[in-house]
Amino acid sequence: MPSASGAGGVGPLPAAQEPERALAPVHLFVYWRCKAAEAAAAQVAARGLQARLCEEHPGLQARLFMRADATASAPGEVTLMETYAPADEAAGVQLPLRAGWPLQVDSVRAASAELQPWLSSARHVEMF
Repeated sequence: MPSASGAGGVGPLPAAQEPERALAPVHLFVYWRCKAAEAAAAQVAARGLQARLCEEHPGLQARLFMRADATASAPGEVTLMETYAPADEAAGVQLPLRAGWPLQVDSVRAASAELQPWLSSARHVEMF
């Protein structure tokens, strides 16, 4: 099936196909690296940031994960993964993407400044 972009890639959906996506729960995944020696402090800062975001955006649930990076491209570093999702998704709560989540997406992206002292990489934001 040809893509909407016409160049073999996936392009935006036509407006008539967007309403289902507009009401779907959105999960944000934010990953970044820091030095392993600074991982404990980075986790404290990230958890503080998440607590503030949850206060500012009722209905937001945040989690934090960490893994050691044993690769040649990131020696002595760890990867942290922040996740953000609707707190009551199982009960059927769906936050409208355009009405409820843009502020949260912007808040999560803006948080890079708060975590700057610990960043060894950019904070990558993915939405599903």
